[in-house]
Amino acid sequence: MPPKDLKMPPNIEPVYLPPHSPELNPVERLWNWLKRNTIRNQFFQTLDEVMDSVGNCMKNATASVLKSMCACNYILH
Repeated sequence: MPPKDLKMPPNIEPVYLPPHSPELNPVERLWNWLKRNTIRNQFFQTLDEVMDSVGNCMKNATASVLKSMCACNYILH
């Protein structure tokens, strides 16, 4: 639940997810895709190498790929 003093604009409708349900969180789908396409079965010497790999993958991702991963029926009314 949002804090009681939060003023929600009338055109915003919060969608509350059940606890412990990562499959319903769109960013979890993105994270799984990133892991499959960038860091799986690789060894990186530094955190900067990881960030570069993830950054390059995100730069090459098309809007349609990202939309298809993050689109959820319960969000799209």
